[in-house]
Amino acid sequence: MYERSKAAPQDNPIAPVDDVGWSALVKGGSFPMSERDILLQIAQVLTTMLLAPLIQGIIVQFEERIQRAQGPGLFQPYRDLWKLFHKQIVVPQTASWLFFAAPVVAFTCMLVVPILIPVLTNFPLP
Repeated sequence: MYERSKAAPQDNPIAPVDDVGWSALVKGGSFPMSERDILLQIAQVLTTMLLAPLIQGIIVQFEERIQRAQGPGLFQPYRDLWKLFHKQIVVPQTASWLFFAAPVVAFTCMLVVPILIPVLTNFPLP
């Protein structure tokens, strides 16, 4: 039904898998990442984590203006996070490992998003 393209590999707009570096990854190697790429990914995750509460505060401010009401301050989400992280931990007697693993998994899933979606750059990071 379909014919294979008889074009030379350099004429093919889609690079073969080996040219991308997958063979090195399969053989136990890793992608060549420069220090700049690593720093960009760290900065992207930190920027997303630090600015997310501010964006929530801005949204709440606009909602309150639309309703002509006086709402919480712009930095209220930061104060709420401070209070949340300084609460005493209460652990039930019958708590399993899942009780401790669930918050870690949820937080890790939220950190994966800024790694996959470019925030500070206009290109996806490796």
